[in-house]
Amino acid sequence: MNVSKAAVALALASLACGRARADRITPEMLRDDPRLATTVSLASEDISISELTAQLAARAHITVASDDRDPAAQEHLAVFLRDVPLGDAMNALWSLMSYRRAEWLWSRQGTPGAYRYVLVRPLAARRFAEGLVNWMQDTFEAQAALLEKAALLSPEQRAAFIHAHVADLFWPAGDPTDMQLKVDRFWDGLVVFQECLSPEARLAVLRGAQVPPIPVSSLSERGRSFVRAEWERAHATRSLGGGRTEPVPMPDAITVFTTHAGGTAAPNLVIQLGQIGGYAYVGGVRLEDAFTAKLESLWNNDGDVSKSPLTDQRIPPAKPGAPPANIRPPFDQHKSTAAPALRQLSERMPLSLIARLPENDGAYPQPMDGKTLRDYLSDLRNRFHLMTKWRGDVLLLSSTTWYMREAALVPQQIVKRLRAAQESGHGLLPLKDLAYAASRLTPAQLDHLSGEIPALQVALRWRELLAPLGESPLLLSRATSDRGLPVTDELRAALRGNATLSKILDQVAWRALRLVVEDGQENGTAFRRIRLDLQAPDASWKRIAGFQYRAKESSK
Repeated sequence: MNVSKAAVALALASLACGRARADRITPEMLRDDPRLATTVSLASEDISISELTAQLAARAHITVASDDRDPAAQEHLAVFLRDVPLGDAMNALWSLMSYRRAEWLWSRQGTPGAYRYVLVRPLAARRFAEGLVNWMQDTFEAQAALLEKAALLSPEQRAAFIHAHVADLFWPAGDPTDMQLKVDRFWDGLVVFQECLSPEARLAVLRGAQVPPIPVSSLSERGRSFVRAEWERAHATRSLGGGRTEPVPMPDAITVFTTHAGGTAAPNLVIQLGQIGGYAYVGGVRLEDAFTAKLESLWNNDGDVSKSPLTDQRIPPAKPGAPPANIRPPFDQHKSTAAPALRQLSERMPLSLIARLPENDGAYPQPMDGKTLRDYLSDLRNRFHLMTKWRGDVLLLSSTTWYMREAALVPQQIVKRLRAAQESGHGLLPLKDLAYAASRLTPAQLDHLSGEIPALQVALRWRELLAPLGESPLLLSRATSDRGLPVTDELRAALRGNATLSKILDQVAWRALRLVVEDGQENGTAFRRIRLDLQAPDASWKRIAGFQYRAKESSK
């Protein structure tokens, strides 16, 4: 796909099914419903849209909700509101989630004096994330094709080729022949990438597939020279203990892969050279900057502004006893480390804000002491890949990578069922609900929700076994009975995706499979162990495997 065409596709991604109405809370709606003037305050570092609308409703004694059938209602935000009129808070939330031609919708229902408001994501907005995914991947692959071609040209031909494709490569307009163009190692790496993999394999790598390490001995002379030159240039050493080191041996294999390391929206094609590390060859900063600029322009809705009277004010010092804003909370891959800093920022200024933050990528915020709000927001933008704007008096922050986790969001109806099951099980999710989750959710959804319901990591690891049981209460009943579930060809086929189980089943003509639930206590914490037994041809039962999960502490 041509990159310039892809850029147009990004801007128009949400037009596939017509323009969504930009329905926010209008002045007419504010006039018709005085309850929208009720001021609300709320502080949470991690709250779903569904929970947020429910809390706003409770504070203002008005029905405000989100569409629980839409997985996006499970998107988590950081919210700090201080005496904000409800209508303004609702519009701030609308603007945070909306993009031009992909706006969300506040649907007003009911009659005067008893209006209810539901936040809805119309079809154009639902398709917007997919449009972003396609634009990024198409552009990444188009860049790779151009750079691969340039790598095979002479330096003179290459310079002319790059000049002709500056816009497609997002090369700096002022100097397309920058240092990267002059560095032979960059182009040698791209030649090696082409020499060691077929066009089909290269495309698969660009799309996230993993390929086995490639022996250096199988590379061409140019490829081996490239590896040796990089090794000699690195002067890498490794520790032997006791303060002693030795040179890292020359790599005997290289690995090529695509990664989003650093929490970026743009992927990077990396060639890893053993223990000496690797470099990125396609994607990266230029693609990231171009994408962010386009995304930010689409995020600028009518009525949004880029700054407020607070922008150039200095952030006041923390109150005595307050923890430092760059404190490192316990690691949780599903929670952003920026949220605690935003809480302190809202308290110090003070100001109201709503943030759609990235998940934890290992970054931590810088201290805010002595900085203006403008400078601190610039730090956050760079460190966490954020966009910022204002809607009235509410600061809005949004990750540029939110669309990448869209597929991991879980419909609120399923979340509610699993939460209730975990609570009724005293923190231990029952086997039937574990199987239900495995049958209804994708691996990405299971992993995402396991931050709240840890037992879902078991459902993720044993999904091939549990999913069929979640589809059929009869199969689950038989699998947990003394007689077990007969091992049929259909069951063997269903378990092919689990390499461990598939290998075990192929070793013996097993007659039946059963799951045995065992509960216990360890260090004062309840746990549940689910044992997997197989019945041998002689009718004896053999313990084959098992999985265990600990009780989740009640949130009540």
